Amino acid sequence: MGRERERGRGREGGKVKEGGRGERRVGEREGWEKEKDGREREGWRHRERRMEREGWEREREGWRKIGERERRMGERERRMGEREKDGREREGWREKDGRQRERRTEREGWEREKDGRKRRMREREMGLHLPKARIV
Repeated sequence: MGRERERGRGREGGKVKEGGRGERRVGEREGWEKEKDGREREGWRHRERRMEREGWEREREGWRKIGERERRMGERERRMGEREKDGREREGWREKDGRQRERRTEREGWEREKDGRKRRMREREMGLHLPKARIV
């Protein structure tokens, strides 16, 4: 049964009936903004995709054209997943169970401290975490 529920739809709030009959959202077509040259205004998501296809790269403010080779490299990198600066695969700081990165840091000889800082275990073993012993 088509239960009605109120749903905000961007600027025009509207009732959307749940269930089948895909009614067009009211005010969608009429309110379509046009670009200055008469094309339909594209949503920013589409624009972003198109710009990337056409070889632009997002920068903090605005776009920058990237060279063909650079772009292909970028695509390869994107396919392989994010990379760290030194080319390692980027690890989520909490992977599957949130332990992945921690395991690695432990392997590299770090350990967690109570407040979340990491400290080298070797320092701990050498007793560098203790106040200096003064010989009196």
